[in-house]
Amino acid sequence: MAKPVTVQPRTAENPFQFKIPENIPTDLKCPSCGANIGPTTRKCEYCGSILQPVIDLPEPVHLARLQVGSGVRIRLPNGERDFRVQGRALIGELWQASRGPNVPWTFTGNLFAGFALSGVAQAYLLNWQNRFYLFEARQSIDDQHIQRYFLPYARAFGQGNQMNRVEFDYEGRRWQIVDIGRSQVIFTEGEGLHVQRGAEARFIYAQSRETHLLVEDFRSGGGAQDTLWKGIQVQEQNILY
Repeated sequence: MAKPVTVQPRTAENPFQFKIPENIPTDLKCPSCGANIGPTTRKCEYCGSILQPVIDLPEPVHLARLQVGSGVRIRLPNGERDFRVQGRALIGELWQASRGPNVPWTFTGNLFAGFALSGVAQAYLLNWQNRFYLFEARQSIDDQHIQRYFLPYARAFGQGNQMNRVEFDYEGRRWQIVDIGRSQVIFTEGEGLHVQRGAEARFIYAQSRETHLLVEDFRSGGGAQDTLWKGIQVQEQNILY
């Protein structure tokens, strides 16, 4: 049996740990009906059997039943779009009890889900807190870009306990900071994802009218490239699967 890997933030005091095998089987079947299932599946979508998952992780706060291989239809203002889930990431929320460089980051216990989608065009469906995004424009950036265009405004937003209205100009548009924080990828499966298990990032969400922006600033050596996403916000009831 493969030795489990403990995934936890390198800077965090963790109230609980996730034991994840190094080698995760990819050809799992429901023992009752033979349908394909994932390593975290707790209930077979085809026959309804209750299963013991290979990897016992908490379910994500939203979209827990959306799995790799599933079809998903997203209702948009200009019509409906059909996709198929290529990959899934479970992302842990981190927090500090108080602000400061020596205050450790810890898991809140909440997991959120991100999905690599294939369709007419590739996309990234992401849930964070009570918000849902469909990102289709992706750009690799670096620390210098983040420090020049985003970091000063994220700091100002944080200094105001994320309550003040902080705006900035970027690429000819006026943006408002919506959220900042830190997260870590706890588990990945499938293909097409831009992150690996264990990647830890600072994030910045911002909005300019109907367009939403996400900056992912990954720690050095964290298995992911700093990324800028642009897309739209969608409602959970408009994600059909």
